[in-house]
Formats: sequence, structure tokens, C-alpha cells
Amino acid sequence: MVKEINISENKIVIKDGVFSLKQIHKEIKELIEELGYGFVEKQQTNKSKKYGAERKIDFLAEKQIDDFAKFEITVNFFIEYLKILKKGDLILDNGEGIITVKSKLTLDFGNKWSKNDFSRFLFKLYIGFLKKSEIENKYVAPLSEDVKVIYSKIKELMQYY
Repeated sequence: MVKEINISENKIVIKDGVFSLKQIHKEIKELIEELGYGFVEKQQTNKSKKYGAERKIDFLAEKQIDDFAKFEITVNFFIEYLKILKKGDLILDNGEGIITVKSKLTLDFGNKWSKNDFSRFLFKLYIGFLKKSEIENKYVAPLSEDVKVIYSKIKELMQYY
């Protein structure tokens, strides 16, 4: 019986920011892989608009912890009024937008506990009453820490220039 639990949603609002999307993309991908997650770029669009480009980038990071739980982190970039700036040898981006970092914990992702009514009952009992502190310590806390690391790195990279 698959149970998905939304853990966190953090946002970074960008107002007339100067940054390097290329550098952020590269470093966040490397960080996600260093943390042991599989990295998938789900979407990347670039549309020309009247007052600058509009860019969307969506990342998905997944990590199987054990046979019971899986971590999932999504990073969504939505940047508009995007223009290219040159500062010496650097080519930077300038624009406004929002970056969202979300995390989700999936329990019984293999759907092993839904074979019959009795196993579904045991699953609800297990996660509802008996193992709340274990789930918090073993799954929620480490996932929250990984999200904190990724979020902090994005904030650091956004304010670099």
C-alpha cells in the first residue's frame, strides 16, 4: 500500500537577480549525485517573450533507502524576463522568478503491503502507531537534511555574483 508523504516545500524568490543558470545546473546536478540520488532532468524549456526569455527547468532526484522507503526531491526553476549579461569573461543571466525545492517520502513504494486486507491493516498499524518515531528518525530527518543542503547550495549560487 503505497503512502506518499510530502515533507517540505521551500521557495527562493528572485527579483532582478544576476546568476549563472549554467553553473547552477552543473553544481546542483553534481551535488545531487554526491548525495547518492539518481538525477533526471524532467523538463527544460526556453521561450522568447517580448521583455526577455522565459525559462523552465525541472529536476527530479530519487534515492531508494531500503525495500520500504524512497526519497524524492524536485527542483523547479521558473525564470522570466531573462536577459544575457557579460561581465568581463563571464556570461551571466539576469531575470526574475522563483525556484521551488520540494521533498516527498514514499513508503512501500514496491506496493508489497497491499496484497490483502490483513497486510493493509498491518501497514496502517505499522506506520500509524508503532513506528512513527522510527520513520521520523530513519527517513524524514535524513531527507530533510538533504533538502537543506540542496536549498542552501542554490541560495549560495544565486547570490554569488
